Amino acid sequence: MEKLRSGKLLIDRRLGGALGEVFEEGRLPLPDRILQPSQDSHSSLGKWADDTSLSYKEISLSEASDGVRVECLGVGCGFSILFEGASSAAACSPAGICCSVSGMVTIVEGDVRIPVSCSGVVRACPGLESLCSGAQVKLRSSLFLSNGSIAIQEGKTLWLHSGDGGSTESVCEAGPCPGNSAHPWVSMQTFSSYPTRHTLVSPGLSPSQPTSPLTLIASKDSCECVTLLACPGLWMGRVDVVNAKEESVGSGNLVVCLPEGGLSSLDNFFRAVGIETRAAVVAEYPKSMSPGALINFCATSPSHPWHAAGVDPEQLQENLVAPIRHLVDAGGKSWRSYGIVAACDAVGGDSNKHRHFLALAELLHVGSLIVDDLQDESPLRRGKKAVHLEFGPAVAINAGTAAYFYCERIITRDDLRSPKDTLRLFENFFGCMRAGHSGQALDIAGLASMMDQACSAPKDWVHRAEERLLAVHMLKTGVPAASLLRMGAVLGGGKDEAVMSLGRYYEAVGCAFQIMDDVRNLRGVFSGKADKAGAGVELKVLGEDITAGKVTFPLVKALGRLNPLEMQSLWGTVKSKPREREVVDGVIAKLEACGAIDACVHHAIRLVEEGFHFLSTSVEDSFWKCMLRAFGKYLVEIE
Repeated sequence: MEKLRSGKLLIDRRLGGALGEVFEEGRLPLPDRILQPSQDSHSSLGKWADDTSLSYKEISLSEASDGVRVECLGVGCGFSILFEGASSAAACSPAGICCSVSGMVTIVEGDVRIPVSCSGVVRACPGLESLCSGAQVKLRSSLFLSNGSIAIQEGKTLWLHSGDGGSTESVCEAGPCPGNSAHPWVSMQTFSSYPTRHTLVSPGLSPSQPTSPLTLIASKDSCECVTLLACPGLWMGRVDVVNAKEESVGSGNLVVCLPEGGLSSLDNFFRAVGIETRAAVVAEYPKSMSPGALINFCATSPSHPWHAAGVDPEQLQENLVAPIRHLVDAGGKSWRSYGIVAACDAVGGDSNKHRHFLALAELLHVGSLIVDDLQDESPLRRGKKAVHLEFGPAVAINAGTAAYFYCERIITRDDLRSPKDTLRLFENFFGCMRAGHSGQALDIAGLASMMDQACSAPKDWVHRAEERLLAVHMLKTGVPAASLLRMGAVLGGGKDEAVMSLGRYYEAVGCAFQIMDDVRNLRGVFSGKADKAGAGVELKVLGEDITAGKVTFPLVKALGRLNPLEMQSLWGTVKSKPREREVVDGVIAKLEACGAIDACVHHAIRLVEEGFHFLSTSVEDSFWKCMLRAFGKYLVEIE
């Protein structure tokens, strides 16, 4: 809490506020994975057998004379490892204070017992700014410098770091491999980008040596440790060491890589979410149609490839893929996609296994935008010409609706979940579709007749008018967003109460988003730092809802702030669908002057706060719950 107050935690202020709320109530966010307590324990933190040991269902920790022993006696395998303190200052590295680790790993099958000896790192960092990336490796042969001296001795443990302090046992340093920047591993939990290949570099290494340069390659990509204290995580795992001939020459026990940027800005975070979401869509909707892609689009089943026989791939790409990519490639904050993975993790799942569901949320959303823009005759979307104007109405309708049906390919791709959970996914998917189309039907019909009645007695109609408009927002945006969040919670194995509560929160977030969308239509819809185009690009025409004669939330809020004559005049102007810039600006000025637009912002904030109440009582405090809380605040604050 002290680090949070002093600004030493380098996180966005809204995330800091969410974390502060947890601290102020005397709670701590749960770690990314929870150890289950032993059967005879009444505490969620395990059972203390005595003053020196702690017992969980899967693992136990106990104090030994020369360190701390950790044991796991699982079915099929187990281990007993002793962590001993560093014996001398020489055992410390730039990456931290090291402790020796020794013990036994037991594989029960075949009664094979394998002794292991390795080293680990314990980092006591007074400030996050002192934490650096590092690695520890051991080679099977020596590596020489050009002058003949030994750079790395055979069998000797070597500490490497990222270049800010010097290595203690060699002239080598570890840095990201230059050729790896285009293919990093990106965590779905924090959207941090981690290099998985690192080079060992030194000015003195002889180019003639067959082992130079050396590369550290991650044995497994998914090795992130999520913690808000490291903004928001770090990568810790095993590496293999290979030479220039791709021959294995050693191995490493630990690599620590800190992501750049962290969570200092939610704008940057959602920019990263957008990048990964677009990458997920590109994997489903490629610009070049392979035979496999043709089958995905055309065949009733992957086992029916003949359905795609004779299909012209270029024609299909131009009329089905290109319209979707037109909007997807333009960018977006992808908050609906983030909701899926955050919900999965918030209930204890692993979103890294469900990366392709980012595409499902975006395809659903973009498909609806294409059809909506055609029906509303909108000229712009995401700063580009609307799809129906770029490709024609017929192509737009077909491509937009086809995106809905493609989502079946994503839902059924995994065969590891139970039939019951697959059914729950489809129930939420079709519930989303029904609600969205019902809301669109009401939106097309409009609320003009209601406003004609309301203007004669505006104050009497305020509550009823808000209810009618909120119903449209709930069906068009709230329910679809909530359905996606529930799908994520199902993927994560969440219990019914948590699944329902996460959905209720995102219903509120979706409605608040739609209200703020009405506000931005009058104050300017510009891209922010989180958008692909960068800040300041006009994404919609200012006052577009006025020129369309639409009943929006600011107009409804004006009912309680203007007298009948003023309200009738204002509504009459909007109803005429004015095109003149000065007339549109005049309507906006009246809505600003009477406080209707500010009232909309306050209403959106209240919805988010009330919605979070559902989440706060049924989902454990965690990094992802804090992120969902922070996003609600971010949504109603961004310009």
